[in-house]
Amino acid sequence: MCGAVISFTMKKTITIKVPEWVSEKEVERIISFLFETRDRMSVDEVRALLGISELSEDIDVSKAGEVREKDRERVRWFYTTQV
Repeated sequence: MCGAVISFTMKKTITIKVPEWVSEKEVERIISFLFETRDRMSVDEVRALLGISELSEDIDVSKAGEVREKDRERVRWFYTTQV
């Protein structure tokens, strides 16, 4: 009997905007490093490495309805793309 191994990789394309003085190679190096060490580093360590000191999200109350509607659209899209 013949055994077969089937594997596939799902890929995503992510767009990251950085200042012009940051080279594409540097961004690739940082992202590769983060993925290679993701099982060995805590979220706090990654934040410190990237210089993220404060997390906040300010949402204008007048735009709360827009945010909810976008969430509803995402949910609708998700369920319509499921097979």
